[in-house]
Amino acid sequence: MKQSIILKTLIILSIVIAGIFIGSAYLFSQNDNGLISDIRSYNLNSAMKALDERQQERLKLNKKQMKTVASAISKNSSVYLLNFDTDGLEQSLYYDMKKDGIKAIKIWDNAVREVFLAALKIDNKIVFKNSIPEEYKKFAKIKRPINIVADDSIERIGYATLYYDESLIINQINELKKNTKRDIENFNKEIDIQKGKSNTIKLYIAIGSFLTVLMLITILLMNFVNRPLKIIHSGLDSFFLFLQNKKTNTEKIKLDSNDEFGQMAKSLNENIEVSTKLHEEIHELNTNLEKKVEEKTQSITDLLDNADQGFLSFGINLIVDEEYSLICKKIFNKDISGKDIVELLYPNNDYKKEFFAQTLKSLLKESNKLKIKTIISLLQSEFIINKKAIKVKYKIIDSNKFMLILTDITAKKLLEKKIKKERNILKMIVAVVRDSENFFEIINDFEKFLNNESDLIDTSKTPLYNATELYREIHTYKGLFSQYEMSQIVSQLHKIESSFSDSILNKACNNKDLQTILNESDLSNWLQKDIVIIEDILGDELFNQKGKIVIKEEAISQIEKKIMEIVNGSNEEYDIKSVAEDIKNLKSKTFYSMFDSYSKLVDSLSVKFDKSIYPLKVIVDKELRVNDKMKPFIKSLIHVFRNSVDHGIETSDERIEMDKDEVGTISCTINKEKKNLHIIVADDGAGLDIDKIRDKVISLNIDINNFTNKDIEALIFNDQFSTKNEVSQISGRGVGMSAVKSEIEKLGGIIKINSQKNKGTTFEFVVPL
Repeated sequence: MKQSIILKTLIILSIVIAGIFIGSAYLFSQNDNGLISDIRSYNLNSAMKALDERQQERLKLNKKQMKTVASAISKNSSVYLLNFDTDGLEQSLYYDMKKDGIKAIKIWDNAVREVFLAALKIDNKIVFKNSIPEEYKKFAKIKRPINIVADDSIERIGYATLYYDESLIINQINELKKNTKRDIENFNKEIDIQKGKSNTIKLYIAIGSFLTVLMLITILLMNFVNRPLKIIHSGLDSFFLFLQNKKTNTEKIKLDSNDEFGQMAKSLNENIEVSTKLHEEIHELNTNLEKKVEEKTQSITDLLDNADQGFLSFGINLIVDEEYSLICKKIFNKDISGKDIVELLYPNNDYKKEFFAQTLKSLLKESNKLKIKTIISLLQSEFIINKKAIKVKYKIIDSNKFMLILTDITAKKLLEKKIKKERNILKMIVAVVRDSENFFEIINDFEKFLNNESDLIDTSKTPLYNATELYREIHTYKGLFSQYEMSQIVSQLHKIESSFSDSILNKACNNKDLQTILNESDLSNWLQKDIVIIEDILGDELFNQKGKIVIKEEAISQIEKKIMEIVNGSNEEYDIKSVAEDIKNLKSKTFYSMFDSYSKLVDSLSVKFDKSIYPLKVIVDKELRVNDKMKPFIKSLIHVFRNSVDHGIETSDERIEMDKDEVGTISCTINKEKKNLHIIVADDGAGLDIDKIRDKVISLNIDINNFTNKDIEALIFNDQFSTKNEVSQISGRGVGMSAVKSEIEKLGGIIKINSQKNKGTTFEFVVPL
């Protein structure tokens, strides 16, 4: 064994022992330093405290003496003050002013309420004045009354105020403090010198102890570790030379000690003996191993090539490896070895290329399995490659390798598309059969709209006016046909909507351009495509009912009774006009039947938007009839119900968080009040978001500085207004509510809005009858 192992062991032990010595020395030193610091602090604090106490005692004593002097001055001054003897008072105060510490004496006369005499000490000279200067107020003072005794009563005639200086005592004590601190600092310096000498002695002792311990460890390692390891190393070298066929025989490890190394040598000798016997067998196996690996590799390649899936792998450089299954070549129609996987999957999308590449590289750097699973779920799993639908499954083989499993799912996708189409057709059939009466009415209205196609563009109006009117009309029909899942005509109406939307924004557009859009739309043909599908499934029976009116026998009997009473003259209340009105009502629909379709609409939209909503309840007199003029307005209300579901009602999770019923409610109430009809649509959803509406209005450059919240709420009925950022076949155009406003204005009605945040929104439509 090389000597380096002992050196390494000694280095490690040296570091450990040195660390122990240094750590111990540091701790002891810190303890000593802390103790010395505490003693120093205690000595200094004790000395300062004693001097502070001495200062206080001196100040108290001085104050006591000054009080005695002040009392004597007040007593002696009474006669002079009473007799207005200024000269005598000056002589009396002169002797008092000579005392140390006294800076001024003021004699106050109560009779005239002013200073009678003031004695001042200025530059050690005593002067007399009529007032005390302002700077003397910094000195301590003692005030005593000046009294005289007359007829057994005491009369106060003034005050004597003594000003004295305490700074002499304070300065003396401060000087003592200064000298004491200096003496303590000199003592501390001496302690530091002694401590340094002590630390030097400790260091010599520590180094000597460290070297002694290290020497003992070195001797022990050399004798009990290094020597046995050399013997074992020599025996193993001989064995490995034998395994390499450089020696014809092996040598036993000659170590007979009873310690762990002796047991190791014994165990190694037994293994060497067994390994020697196995060596020839292993050599023979190695000779045939390469051939077996080649055969195995070929069988795996054949298996992958005959599978229905493509297999390929690539590293962190995203370059496809040379080995990949035959299906991959069929999918990409070329040899993909050495190609960039990102370019293969995204040949024409630079934005997705960058995201895909960064995500793959981040996956190889991630070790958390949950994060890896989450990131993989973000990767695109289905691609269109050479007009084939390919599903991709991602696998991380190791820290630097990806494997992709590619499956051609084109047939599956075609089947799903077919099933979806058939499902939509079934929905359309069910919707038509369930509400055939309204269905035929919408068809009739739409056919009338198409028959007047040449008159839809009013040349006397601006292109913007015509485009907006057509835009509203088409948007309403799109919503009505959507109720019946008529995908062909709805899809075409959506495209025409987009054309008119562009026309509204295009200032250069004219009426001729709008007429061209209508002429090229061929809406009748697209409607016929949906109708043909319905006729193929339901036959002619349903369409034979078109234009027929189902009348209850009871209603006929009532009309017959009225006619007989008019003929016989038995009831003057009835006349021909009332009978004609009854017959007219037979042709008109009730509000209840017209709004029944909106109940189905709310159910359908709640599923599309993944929202839980109670069935829509329409509260109305079931005999209340709709006149023809009001039908376009009622049909336009489809946009209100759509908005209530889309914008109003929150998701179940959001409603639970706000402590609301997780199922939302939309209601509709219709009643007559005097000469007006009131239609109220309410929901218990999020309410109108004023801030969001305000931001949207500002983005449209509309001045709302003087608008109230009610004014801002009303803006949702403006053209082109929508808080949706994306346009879908359901919403986002910003024209639906505008269509409602346009229709009610034609009837001379008004709209009232009442909205509360997180409480809901109520729309009240008031229409004159």
